[in-house]
Amino acid sequence: MIIEEKHKQAYEGSINLIKSLLAGPEYNSIGFFASSEDKQNYKRLFARDAFWIGMASLVSEESLLVDGFKTSLDTLAAHQREDGAIPSNVSPDGKVSYGIINPRIDPTTLFVIGCVQLYKKLRDKSILDEYYGPVTRAINYLENNYVNEDTGLLFTPRAGNWADEYMQQGFVLYDEVLWHIALRSYADILEIKNKSEASYYREKSEHVKELIGEKFWRDEGYFLHFFFAKDKSDTDFTQPHNIFDAFGNILALISGVATREQSAEIIRFIDDLSRNKYPLIPAHFPFFPEDIFKCHKLHQYRFKEYVGHYHNGGLWCWYTGLYAAYLSKMGDRERALKFLNGIIKANKEKKDGKNYFEYHAGKKAEVFLKVRHDNGIDLFLSFKIAEIAKAFKSTVRLLYQGKKVYADNDMALRSLNIRKGEEVKFNAIGPDAEASLKSIAGISSDEGNCFDHKEIIVKGSRPGGAPYLGVSAAAHIIAHRSFYDLTCPFYFL
Repeated sequence: MIIEEKHKQAYEGSINLIKSLLAGPEYNSIGFFASSEDKQNYKRLFARDAFWIGMASLVSEESLLVDGFKTSLDTLAAHQREDGAIPSNVSPDGKVSYGIINPRIDPTTLFVIGCVQLYKKLRDKSILDEYYGPVTRAINYLENNYVNEDTGLLFTPRAGNWADEYMQQGFVLYDEVLWHIALRSYADILEIKNKSEASYYREKSEHVKELIGEKFWRDEGYFLHFFFAKDKSDTDFTQPHNIFDAFGNILALISGVATREQSAEIIRFIDDLSRNKYPLIPAHFPFFPEDIFKCHKLHQYRFKEYVGHYHNGGLWCWYTGLYAAYLSKMGDRERALKFLNGIIKANKEKKDGKNYFEYHAGKKAEVFLKVRHDNGIDLFLSFKIAEIAKAFKSTVRLLYQGKKVYADNDMALRSLNIRKGEEVKFNAIGPDAEASLKSIAGISSDEGNCFDHKEIIVKGSRPGGAPYLGVSAAAHIIAHRSFYDLTCPFYFL
């Protein structure tokens, strides 16, 4: 297949960035850094980032990068704790973190999957012999500390996975799908190393898959984010958080957890949610007021969970690249190309002369409205505004005299005592930001239009977080190779 020149150049740029992340002898050759910039502790080997960079390395078939992935796994295995836990990150001088607020769970599941995928790529039995012990200890660590005995599902403590500054705790979709894949991967190598146990772990994997389908699916057209649980023994499943988690749902597509019918519904939901200039997919939806996050104090360096930012609706190349790869493998090339181009556009976007950023802020629109309604923002008008705000996917807020309220709360709107003739500002963040403000500006009553309004200003997304991020380049490599080489294996399946 002929590769477009702009795609060829962008791909080479992503490959070169990944190569620049390989730690040299001056950094004790520990493997892949998360970023080439020493910002927010990212110039370290992070297990999670190294895994996805490793998956991109395998599909790239660049021997230097494949060797770098092997080195990364070696470093993580060398710092595996006695109980089997894999580090969250390792610094060049050997400092190790397993998590700050609580242990991270996904470094251990991803380590298991990564070791098995490296073996499947190289078919070198010495790799299997080398990693069999660490992989077995990793599986046992999760079984002994985080698996619920009644369900077989994996408990995730607060701040226990990639969305470590997001509000989640319990049985989390993203981690359950990874647990399913890790168990299946372990069963694959047991067929060679210890065949008598292979069927046991394969059955456990299938059981987890079935439970995800039974417990997590929602009629809205996606798998919910998580069920809250106090600890691993809590299994009443009475506190579902019906949030859309992009990473978890995309992993459900990739791994086959989602049925054909469910996959079609998830794709439709993502289409509706990803209407932005790239396009990229928001991490979670709906978005939450930042005050909720601030009171939980999960941030480590500075607060980032503003509406439409970071995990709270930020747009990420990372999992969007996996989604594009999935679409290519399913033969949906038109959609796949749309998201591949979105990743390229986002990775090229510069701030302070740098690119390949961690995430991008969601689309924002704002408008100034002068109240014409005789009674100001009264019961009638507040109800109409709230009704419209609830009907759209974007988060809408009203700003007045230094105060800010959410437009879906009619009581909060009325509490501002806004009278006829006063000017207010509305802003909206999300996929239909402009349309939501247009609807509010167009509210009318028997008297006529309730507002005089100026032009709605749409502000595009912008980069955020750390630059030169390896997983942003890795996402592009995976999406590109899957689109242009239909024989390219999907290594993390």
